[in-house]
Amino acid sequence: MSCIINIYWVGFRKWVLSVAFLFSMTFYFGCIRMPNPDPLSQWKEDVGFSDDVYVYPFSDEISSPDVEIVLSVPAEMVLGTGGESGSNISAAIPPLKYNKEMLFMLSQDDCVQSAFCYTLAAINGWPLPVNDDQFYNYDQQRMGDFPPYTYKLENELFSTDGTGIPVRFSFTSTISPEDVRMTQAKKANPNYVKDYGRFKMQAMLSWNDVRQMINHGDSLAFHDKLTNDPNNHDTLILHFVKAQEVSLKNLNGRGIKMLVEPNGNKNYLYAGRKYSPLKIFTSSAGAEDIIPFKVNGDISGKLVNRYIPDSDLINFRQRVVSVAQTPVESRPAIGMLMHRTSNTFVSFLKWLYEQYGSGGDDSIWATSLEEYYEYSYNRCYADISMDQTLSSSIRVIKLRLKLPSAQNFYYPSVTVNIHGLTPEVANYLANNADAVIVSGPSVTGLSAAFKTLGFSYEYNRAAFLSGGSNQYVRYNSNESVLMINIKCRKNLVSNAGYLV
Repeated sequence: MSCIINIYWVGFRKWVLSVAFLFSMTFYFGCIRMPNPDPLSQWKEDVGFSDDVYVYPFSDEISSPDVEIVLSVPAEMVLGTGGESGSNISAAIPPLKYNKEMLFMLSQDDCVQSAFCYTLAAINGWPLPVNDDQFYNYDQQRMGDFPPYTYKLENELFSTDGTGIPVRFSFTSTISPEDVRMTQAKKANPNYVKDYGRFKMQAMLSWNDVRQMINHGDSLAFHDKLTNDPNNHDTLILHFVKAQEVSLKNLNGRGIKMLVEPNGNKNYLYAGRKYSPLKIFTSSAGAEDIIPFKVNGDISGKLVNRYIPDSDLINFRQRVVSVAQTPVESRPAIGMLMHRTSNTFVSFLKWLYEQYGSGGDDSIWATSLEEYYEYSYNRCYADISMDQTLSSSIRVIKLRLKLPSAQNFYYPSVTVNIHGLTPEVANYLANNADAVIVSGPSVTGLSAAFKTLGFSYEYNRAAFLSGGSNQYVRYNSNESVLMINIKCRKNLVSNAGYLV
């Protein structure tokens, strides 16, 4: 009997303990969050990650900004002052923004992923893959999901605006809006180290990659199209129309006005010139060099030259040096064609920065052909005028500037030189805040400095000189000017906040 009772009792105790254990486990798990079966979703939840991707509101960009700047300076700081209107003061838009002396324009073909994770990454100081066969996209970048071995350049790559404010290098990438592969980015998987297949090169840039590029001020262009009849002009125009529709939809109203001629096929050029939104073209065959200091008219429709570098880029470095040794007024723009970029190209960009960017003599404007085209167009068609009055011993100088309105323009920014002031005016304006008045809501950024120019140039002052149109005035080398950089980008501040 006791034996039976003992066995029963032990069994009962075990049963009771088992019931108590199950009850306590059920109660415990009922009070806490169960593990998420999707590690990536769990990671997003833990760090507060949002899937929303910011895109600058291009459809809301300002059109034909109107600017008025009033300077009040002592009369003795104005050269040639003689009575009410007898000064030698005048205003002009120089050939290159920020009064730079050399123009460098990179375009990268075939919508390649390396435009994002090598070219853009080098410029902005982002991680760079050590292995040239590894890549990452924007979705991976913003989750901190990088190839296993990366490095960063010591500096971002930029020139200054002539007043000490950095202006990052920028460039053009071609895109393929009709190709579905732009929607097929490789997925991020932070902290997954079993394999790194996700860092193999994807077919092309993703739309999110491109959105990030244009947020940073880089340019886009059309290239070859998905057609079996690339020699038919009407067919190509239909593809341009479709590609434009897709671009506007995916890029918050950002349209395309530049065409990069593919594979030397001039039919693209002929068709592109029939499609009115396309305004500027580039090719490495049958094109012309742009000499910025000899451009005094509209370059719309021009086919601008670019050069194919050697594989190690040594010869191209020599080309840049050769151009830099040419007198400023005769220097051709340096157009460069790249496809897939790698650490070799990163080294070239670093060299360019150290020689001619802020790390060197700060003489280069490294930008896109599209931005240069807009600047040149604004220089050609801007309505610029000046009024002067003499009040007691103070000369009041009123500068008015109205930029032209044009389709798909996204760089409402110019440099204006005011000639005829003495160097003392710089300190005076810096120490007298009420001596500078900027009127109108168009101006979102302004910087100024007194500069001595290392070049001569011509400018059409017909807008404010009597005597008719096409009245070009030559400004001599070694003249001192008050340089004013005017930015009118409507959402400049909010975009800067996003980038920071």
